[in-house]
Amino acid sequence: MKLSLLKSLVRGLRRAIPVLILPALAAPRLAQAYPPAPYHLITGLVRDELGQPISTPGAYILFQATNGVKLMAPIVPGLAPGVNFQVQVTMDSMLFKDLYSPAALQPNMPFRISVWMNSITYLPIEMSGNYARLGPAAGITTIDLTLGVDANGDGLPDAWQQLLRDMLGANTLVGPNDSALNDGISNRAKYLAGVYAWDPKDGFRLAIVPRPGARPVVEFNGVGGHSYTLLSSTNLTDWTVLSFKLPANGPDDSPRSTFFTPGTQKLQFEPHHPADDLGVHHFYKLQVQ
Repeated sequence: MKLSLLKSLVRGLRRAIPVLILPALAAPRLAQAYPPAPYHLITGLVRDELGQPISTPGAYILFQATNGVKLMAPIVPGLAPGVNFQVQVTMDSMLFKDLYSPAALQPNMPFRISVWMNSITYLPIEMSGNYARLGPAAGITTIDLTLGVDANGDGLPDAWQQLLRDMLGANTLVGPNDSALNDGISNRAKYLAGVYAWDPKDGFRLAIVPRPGARPVVEFNGVGGHSYTLLSSTNLTDWTVLSFKLPANGPDDSPRSTFFTPGTQKLQFEPHHPADDLGVHHFYKLQVQ
């Protein structure tokens, strides 16, 4: 009985062994294209030829790599400070020869971005004649895009520069490092801030406004589609981001570190200093994105 049972077990094992081994032999072929890597994020701000962030409903970013992979992402105003688009690019781990997916890309893959808006495709100035390259998996590439034509390649749209000449005269200096109004603020800085570079009353300026019975506020003209951050210093050398409140929202407004304004308006920030920092003399400056 014992011998007969042992023979039966051996015969059973012989029958079972091929069934157990075959999937193990086939597994490497099935797993050859894995694993995927974390996606690469392309992010930035798209502006029109007059410097205003794009806010047109139904506008999209079109991503195309040189291997034919295409992606599409919406343009969303105020997505993050200084950001109105994000494209998540599927990446391959490069552990095996074959890509795990036809849509997966590898680092250093050349790509180009265009903008689709009102049924028209626009090639931004930064992409004209050039391809950018992807970075590593889990990395971030920041590309701010400008629509329009830049015939001289100085980084500013021709239409914006022509507008300066029309408003201030044909001999106006319109280069990116020039200051059309000779006020110490470059044309490029004004273009990025979205202010009218030909109007001395519309510069990017910060004023301290006292309030009877309340803390002073810093006041400035906010331009629609931009995000603003307040910085503080006690020595004009070391600057730190400072939280603030919006008095217009009432006494219950919570401190924040940045504010996105969908429309152009006069804004007031109430600096929010820690309790042990009160009474110290502070300087303020504003960052726009």
